[in-house]
Amino acid sequence: MLAILASVYAEPAEATFFNWQNSECLDLRAPGVTRGLFAICVAYCDLRRCDEYPEGEEPWRCRLLLDVYEYRADENDPEMPCLVEDTAPVCPCWTPESERVADGGLGLTPDSCLFDGPNEPQLFDIAIYDDGSDMVSFVADVGQCEYMNTLSGEDEIIPTTEEEEAACRNGVHDLMDRDFGGTENCDQIP
Repeated sequence: MLAILASVYAEPAEATFFNWQNSECLDLRAPGVTRGLFAICVAYCDLRRCDEYPEGEEPWRCRLLLDVYEYRADENDPEMPCLVEDTAPVCPCWTPESERVADGGLGLTPDSCLFDGPNEPQLFDIAIYDDGSDMVSFVADVGQCEYMNTLSGEDEIIPTTEEEEAACRNGVHDLMDRDFGGTENCDQIP
């Protein structure tokens, strides 16, 4: 196996620092998982980024790593982590990067939030960040969501499915927990 992994690194690659503790392969270090799968996964997913090539167009080294992984894995081992598609619904109004308003260098601070709480039917949840002249807001509403950013000029309202609406509400609640000290610190709709 060392010879196979050594051949994968035989061609020059740009020097990068890799923090394996952030790898999506970490679950392969768990007890009961076939030994060696973690190293193959790190080489495939993190160092070579083989999952970024279109299927059938990956370099031979990537195909070799995947073949070795599949050969070594038994029926109880997970699939190659970076090849498992995430099917969880996402909020269509914003990305995880845009949720980093308070710690992402925009200079905006948490201003106010409104939490619908246990009301039925649910109305809307809002998190607003402000610096006095610019504002970013995240809104999860019934059947729609909105992301407004006066810095970039974005203001979009998008219809959502029930699953997407739940993902948007979870996203706003995560912002409330992280940046406002929890939903209990937000105004509630009576």
